[in-house]
Parts: sequence; C-alpha cells; structure tokens
Amino acid sequence: MKGVGEVGGGSLSTLAPVFAVVFATHQPLYAFFAGLATAIGAGVSMAFSEGLSDTGDVTGRGSPYQRGSITGAIIASVSAALGAVS
Repeated sequence: MKGVGEVGGGSLSTLAPVFAVVFATHQPLYAFFAGLATAIGAGVSMAFSEGLSDTGDVTGRGSPYQRGSITGAIIASVSAALGAVS
C-alpha cells in the first residue's frame, strides 16, 4: 500500500514540467516527451529511495530490489498516465 501513497508526490512533480513546456512552446509533442521523461525520472528516483530506505530484515517488507522495482514501476506508470491525460 506504500506505493499508492507515494503516487501523489511523484505525479505532482511530473505535472509541473509538462505544464511549463506547454506554456513555453505550445507544442503537444514536446509536452508529451517532457512528461515521459519526468515520469521515468520520478520512477527511478522513487525506486532508489525505496530500495535504499532499509534492508527489509527488521521490517519484513521484502528485499530492497523487490520494493524498489515495485515502487518505481508504480510511480513511472501512474505519472506517465497522468501526463498523457493532461
């Protein structure tokens, strides 16, 4: 359930550059690429932060690779979907 809670921060940080590109260029294709790039960046960032937060031994939340992969995929996919909608 932690991945769902983190979607808010990742998706909001993805929308700001998209709107900035739209405002500056008025080109939908440029906005699409900006949104895709920020979605991938948000996913990678969240994956690293989740994977490095703890080893999972004490909390029992699973391995860092598993948690990081799941969190990164959730953030990247939801951010990309929100960027495509906007």
